[in-house]
Amino acid sequence: MGNVNARLQSIGMQRCAIAVLGVLCACSGSLGGQVLPGPPAPAVAPGENAGNPLAPEHANAQLEVQLTIPPKRLRADYVSPATHSIVIEEGSTTVGSFDTGRGSKGCTHGDRGATVCTFTMGAIAGKHEAFAVKTYSAPDGRGHLLASATVSQTIVANKLNKLKLTLDGVVVSIEISLANPDPFAGVPVTMPVTVAAKDASGATIVGPGTYIPAIALTDSDASGATRLSTTKVDGASTKVTLTYDGSSSLTSATISATAPGIARGRITPATLTPFGATQVTTALQNVESYYLTLPHTSISSDLQALAAHMTASGQFAGATVATGGVDATFSNGAHALIFADKPEDLAGPYSSGAKMTSAREAAVWVRNGPLSAPNPHEVAFLVNESGDSAFHPQRQQAFAAAFTTEGFTSGAGYGVDALDVTLDNIAALGTSHNIDFLDMATHGMVDHDGTYWWQSDTQVSNASLQAYFKDLAGNNVAFSIPLAAGYSSKPFVDFAFGAGFLANHLAFNSGAIVDNQSCYGQSASIKHGPLDLKSRGVLRYYGWTEVVEDQDADGTDAFMLDRLLGEQSPSKTGLDQYAPQRTPPQRPFALDQVNAIMQTEGRSGPLSGNSYGLPYTISDITNGRSTKRYSTFYESDFGGELVANPPIEYALPSIEAVGVSEGTPSLLYIAGTFPATTGSVTITNSFGTAMPAPTSWTPTLIQVPIPATGAGAWGVVSVTSGGIASNAVPLTLWTGNLTYQASGTLTSWATDAGSGSFNVGANVYVAVRADVHPTVVTIDATPEPQNLVFSNVAPNSSAAGTAYNWAFTSSAGDCPGCNVTIAIASPAPTMAPFNQLNMSFAYPGPSCNNGSPGPQGDANPNVFCALLQFDTTSGSTCSTNSPSNEYCDTIGGLFSSVGDKVVLTMDPTTYALTIDATPYALSVGNGVTGSGTATVSGPFAAPLSPPDASTPALRRHRRP
Repeated sequence: MGNVNARLQSIGMQRCAIAVLGVLCACSGSLGGQVLPGPPAPAVAPGENAGNPLAPEHANAQLEVQLTIPPKRLRADYVSPATHSIVIEEGSTTVGSFDTGRGSKGCTHGDRGATVCTFTMGAIAGKHEAFAVKTYSAPDGRGHLLASATVSQTIVANKLNKLKLTLDGVVVSIEISLANPDPFAGVPVTMPVTVAAKDASGATIVGPGTYIPAIALTDSDASGATRLSTTKVDGASTKVTLTYDGSSSLTSATISATAPGIARGRITPATLTPFGATQVTTALQNVESYYLTLPHTSISSDLQALAAHMTASGQFAGATVATGGVDATFSNGAHALIFADKPEDLAGPYSSGAKMTSAREAAVWVRNGPLSAPNPHEVAFLVNESGDSAFHPQRQQAFAAAFTTEGFTSGAGYGVDALDVTLDNIAALGTSHNIDFLDMATHGMVDHDGTYWWQSDTQVSNASLQAYFKDLAGNNVAFSIPLAAGYSSKPFVDFAFGAGFLANHLAFNSGAIVDNQSCYGQSASIKHGPLDLKSRGVLRYYGWTEVVEDQDADGTDAFMLDRLLGEQSPSKTGLDQYAPQRTPPQRPFALDQVNAIMQTEGRSGPLSGNSYGLPYTISDITNGRSTKRYSTFYESDFGGELVANPPIEYALPSIEAVGVSEGTPSLLYIAGTFPATTGSVTITNSFGTAMPAPTSWTPTLIQVPIPATGAGAWGVVSVTSGGIASNAVPLTLWTGNLTYQASGTLTSWATDAGSGSFNVGANVYVAVRADVHPTVVTIDATPEPQNLVFSNVAPNSSAAGTAYNWAFTSSAGDCPGCNVTIAIASPAPTMAPFNQLNMSFAYPGPSCNNGSPGPQGDANPNVFCALLQFDTTSGSTCSTNSPSNEYCDTIGGLFSSVGDKVVLTMDPTTYALTIDATPYALSVGNGVTGSGTATVSGPFAAPLSPPDASTPALRRHRRP
């Protein structure tokens, strides 16, 4: 035994030299004494309360003992609160016997309800004096022996002597407990074992002393699945642990004890019972069996009865009705969820039930594979493939295929997967598949704490329990079962998972989109779950406010994805069987634009109704709404589209319109929606494919130079950004060989009156480029033909004069009788380059080409202004008999251009151009007065690269 200071101070100041090690003991304490001057006291027998019993002629020293008895309400980690007397013996002589109860001589009230006793007694001086100290549960050294100690100490005469000792508790009964009596089967664990040795009063013995007698531990498990760290327990300071190796074959192991003189009935053992798949499955299948016995007249009363039954069964610590099911806790603290969110699952039997029974009981689990390779951008569809008639995995497979068709391939840096909603599949995506877009369709519910849960298709087994033990311990995974009346006599038990599981196992790109097509995904009762993924990068989240049936959920998905990817007809996305199509096909629309139109097309509103003939309609029990309620597809937007590089699924690269500003060089303008990072432009025609380098790139407008002829001069234009190609828009080319002819009379020249005539002619080759594919003003609106809009003619356009004859004779002024003649030079000059033939529009005036797109036949007709430019110095000869040559000197300024508007008509079906050859009145100006008529005639060739049935129709983006 070790020595300690025997002076006990008040509780909270100093423990009476008994350390609390391992377990607590209420009967171990320490004593101290002080020698006071005075005559020796007479000896008395044990049990007497003499104060100083040693005879004066023998006592030559004194001891003072101060003992603090703790109150019962405090932790008994000092002297046992049951101590009522103490006896001290020196050798064969009793030197003191004292009562320690309240009111006893020498005892007073201490701090916090303790009793402090101070005793003095005589002692015989000498070396290695032996003292025996015993405490009892009754006054006068009677009752049960609680603790004892024997200490050898030198006593000095005529001085204060302090007795130093540590008491050993006398063990009367033993209680053993385990820190985790119901560990998960299959999961190795080491846990503390508490050996509570108790004295005769029932107080647990603590402190550094030893037990009287020592305790030996036993383990009933002979398989080796469990192992004790030690089987000998000498005192409270002995630490004991039990290691369980996770063996699923172990049903139980009992840890007990033996000690000399202690009857078996005074030993309470502890039993370790692994909590495994068998216990979980049995308990939850019993829940389903009980559910089948209910009347099914009200889902509310059914679930209330179910929760009460679970609590009363003894297998669950508690069960509470929650949004979409029952939230429960097993007796060992494990979380359990009863999903009751699907109308078609809650009453029966139905023919669809047989389908589930055969699929699940035969363990026919659909697995899509293999998983895509690691990638920087992942589009994943997780769907319940258990055979439950509420889900249609082939639809999610079609959604995934639509993304692949639209270019979401590994070569572009994308992975697209449609997978069974298992924990293994989610973990397999892991951090090597960075999520852009995650879609989930399975059972959903909200527990009583407001945490949202999805049901997985991972069946509970000892192996899966071990694999996801950490997630179970962190409450990211729970045990679950969906109520499916009549589907199976032995329904399968699965795991459920929360947002924490997704956060632990998936990597989300900044701005990621989560589309939750399960029930209650946007319930007002949610406090934790999907929205907590915001910190992981999820910045757009969709969900239904209440229950949603399969046709509503899948139809909404199909519509949203089809319009997002770019509808085609005949279908390119493959989603025409799920979402109504339009003709002509349309370009991709931005996600926000699709969301807005969904609100007008019944995608968010009434459920399709009770189409299963159920005896009752499932309702949101938590908020008590009427059963005639609405379920809304709701969006939570945290600005994912505003991050530096948002996922391309917010808005695929999409061309609104193209146009050419003719010049040197000519510039192609591409308007639409594009990622901020510069991508590439391709133009394909019969000469091949050109990839002109953009000179300017913004999220709404791209500029690239294009040649006048050859590859890249016209054709199908597309933009590639983020590895995804936009819709293709045709830049159409028209060419025509036209004849210009004008003639008339002259009445004055340079303010001189007279008479004359003129005749002007030219052959014109004109090339015009424009975008005329049909326009869809809003999503799903009827397409409108687009007007021919161009800015000037192409650089390879040209004109050659065929006639330029002017004759005039003045009749008044400073040169009566003078005349002037102008004729075209020989050979006739070619009026090149193209700016000598100016055919441009002047918007908004109707005299020239209409500068705004719109339907054919609007207020501004399709026209252009043909201005044929002649240089009189190099292109014609002039003669005059005017002495001052005044007529010829002013020709360059007077007659630098001739021409007027030319009316073009475009066929909205063939996109062919025709020209109106009807003569029109012509007035001569620029200092010359005259009038006449002019015509422009000639054919246009068939347009090159006109729109066709495969051209995605335009939706013109309306910006605020």
